[in-house]
Amino acid sequence: MIAKPKRAKRRAKPEEMLRYATGYSALGPLLVASSAKGVAAILIEQETEHLLPKLQRKFPAAHLIDDQRGQQGVLKKIAKFIADPTRGLDVPLDIRGTPFQQKVWKALRQVPPGQTTSYGAIAIKIGAPRAARAVGTVCAHNTLAMALPCHRVLHKDGSPLAGHHWGGHQQLMLIAREQSKGRARPNRSR
Repeated sequence: MIAKPKRAKRRAKPEEMLRYATGYSALGPLLVASSAKGVAAILIEQETEHLLPKLQRKFPAAHLIDDQRGQQGVLKKIAKFIADPTRGLDVPLDIRGTPFQQKVWKALRQVPPGQTTSYGAIAIKIGAPRAARAVGTVCAHNTLAMALPCHRVLHKDGSPLAGHHWGGHQQLMLIAREQSKGRARPNRSR
């Protein structure tokens, strides 16, 4: 009788750890969670009690560690960025996703504060002109609010998106706020 080869044992993936902290931003309650690579989640909600359950839904396999002290510096930087996105964000980001998602998020990050685009324009920009709906789905799964500026995506006619996370009115308010911050900034390119 010939012995069957033994199957290699599957190694269990080490449990990912995300350290998080909560605070407040110009848009309301804020949660920031970081992995070893960088910020993996920036969540903004209307109610503080919705933040942690949302993080748990977005990262169901992660071990979540409340680290108010350790994440305080990152939390403050992100809150300042949310207050004025024209300043830019100087923290490492752990942007996760498929190659398609990565293309969408890269294209979104190239849309300057105060300017807008459409799902169709993003689809064309990434070389997938028929994928406007897929671009919308990618935006719906964004875990890095404001850092991946899905709020800058409007309908072709300039109207807000009905399904936007914060609602159409809030979406237009964010864009108008970015536009006013951009105009208020002195010209330093002399």
